[in-house]
Amino acid sequence: MGMNTSTVRYIIYNGDRIKYELVIKRVNHMNMRITKNGVIHVLVNWYVPDYRVDKFVIKNMPFVEQARNKIDY
Repeated sequence: MGMNTSTVRYIIYNGDRIKYELVIKRVNHMNMRITKNGVIHVLVNWYVPDYRVDKFVIKNMPFVEQARNKIDY
């Protein structure tokens, strides 16, 4: 089972279309990180439904914006 799969997904936040990379991996909790170039990576287990991931990303957009403001991406 060691395969990680990655897909690109989008959410609408404050009227903007926000792209994020969804990584399916054996993790215990949903995790989010922002890369140095501003890409949002969300790591989740295979059984988490897409709508829960979207809600998680939307809920954490203030964190994303804060992180992106610290870097010049």
